[in-house]
Amino acid sequence: LASTVSAIFVISYCISSLFNTKYAFANAKTTQENTIAISFTMPSL
Repeated sequence: LASTVSAIFVISYCISSLFNTKYAFANAKTTQENTIAISFTMPSL
């Protein structure tokens, strides 16, 4: 279950990164939050 949740976070992060590349200035805070989230998620993979 944990790995499934982690995979969902990774996929969500990748999708968010694509959007944040287009809207980097508007979503700077979101990008930072996603980076923090992924840094916590990665070790559990």
